[in-house]
Amino acid sequence: LTDAQLRIAIRWAGGAERFTPPDMWNVIALDVFRSEGTAEGKALEALAAMNLAMADAGIAAWRIKYATAVPRPWQIDPALATPVRVPAFPSYPSGHSVFSWAAASVLGALHPQARAAVEAQAEEASISRLYAGIHWLFDLDGGRALGEAAALRALTDSPLRP
Repeated sequence: LTDAQLRIAIRWAGGAERFTPPDMWNVIALDVFRSEGTAEGKALEALAAMNLAMADAGIAAWRIKYATAVPRPWQIDPALATPVRVPAFPSYPSGHSVFSWAAASVLGALHPQARAAVEAQAEEASISRLYAGIHWLFDLDGGRALGEAAALRALTDSPLRP
């Protein structure tokens, strides 16, 4: 790993604070709302839609994880170095990808001017797990598809529909 890749892996593993991806995405969302001057009521509705998308995506992801029981890279090759704590559940799909793409898709739809920035953060969150040696590339792809689908559903039910 390069120093930059290691920093990304550690950042999205929650750093010293041990933040979860949903924690991090709520902070990201608040930053978007502040920078765009989003009215409080609209911000609350957007947070509700984003968190609903992440919750639904997470439920679906963990059902898939245990239905497929895909081993993680370090389980196949125990010599593989993992610079972050290793999860105690199956690999597919990537939870970081699921949560990140659910959140970024909702935020990007409701705040189009922030879309590129939040999608770049979702990409970084996803790839961080590959850098950490705890996911396969197909885990990231599956997580993105599931997260985007959950976001679409949450946006369909939201009064803020773009």
